[in-house]
Amino acid sequence: MTNEIGIDRSWQRLSRAGRRAAVSWVEPGPAGDIVVLRVAGEIDLLTLAVLQDALTAAVDRYPVDLVIDMAGVGFCCVRGFALLAAAARTAQTRGICCSLSGLSRQLDRVASLLWHAQCVRYRSVAAAVNAIRVDHTDRLA
Repeated sequence: MTNEIGIDRSWQRLSRAGRRAAVSWVEPGPAGDIVVLRVAGEIDLLTLAVLQDALTAAVDRYPVDLVIDMAGVGFCCVRGFALLAAAARTAQTRGICCSLSGLSRQLDRVASLLWHAQCVRYRSVAAAVNAIRVDHTDRLA
């Protein structure tokens, strides 16, 4: 069973528009060592530190797979995408497979231009987890 971890107060900040950026993660469950990092709100210059802290904490957990769920994100500045790309590179050097899920059409278009080809993007967390399960099944065969 997957356990939801509450949002740490240090991981919440107000953006310029007065909207919060919040991050939480879901502990690994029966799907294996998959950590889902849920991001919500706006990622701008005022909330980058929130995302940085959460990404660092998620990568430091050394999961086999890290899925960054962006379904709750309405805006992400270019520096936010650069931060995501840097976290994906760090994860890759540690042997962690990193992917994005739940991007809106606009964010997906930007991600396709800025994101390196090795990072997989999924439409939803469910699609990501299913694909990862199949991949791990293939690895075991």
